[in-house]
Amino acid sequence: MQRYNPDAPSEEWGWHGSWREFAPKGSRVMLWIGVAMMFVMLIGNHKSRVEDYYLIGIGLLMALWLLHTEVKIRKQRKTRP
Repeated sequence: MQRYNPDAPSEEWGWHGSWREFAPKGSRVMLWIGVAMMFVMLIGNHKSRVEDYYLIGIGLLMALWLLHTEVKIRKQRKTRP
């Protein structure tokens, strides 16, 4: 019999891990699709450009974060024995 762990309530129904362990490349692909969708949302019936600035800014931040993590992952791969 397992005891309930309040720090990990998902243990009860079987999932206890991270998305990166489950699908390492899939998670990055989904995030890049999210970045693309930010730029696709620029097409629309916007009255002003304020929405566009926010979409561009958030999309660029997401892309920079993804590139940063990709470089970090590649550096870790090189340093593994």
